[in-house]
Amino acid sequence: MDISDNVTEIDNSAFWGCSNLSRINLSSQLKTIGNNAFGYCTSLKEVTMPDSVLTIGEMAFTNCNNLESVVLGKKCSYDRKVCI
Repeated sequence: MDISDNVTEIDNSAFWGCSNLSRINLSSQLKTIGNNAFGYCTSLKEVTMPDSVLTIGEMAFTNCNNLESVVLGKKCSYDRKVCI
């Protein structure tokens, strides 16, 4: 899935339970990923944050059991609970 470049925020629980979501290309303008935004996306394997991402909410990737890699951008701030 490609997120349009005009998207600057992914709301809380926006993709919660999208079990068929295996790949996501985040907007180069994205600044914030909300709490539980990708929770229970059980097919998601890899996420690369653009440098524009400043904040990742709590448990943004909770129970993404197949997630192998999360690459953070240079300016990113996150809670320790991001991937729990």
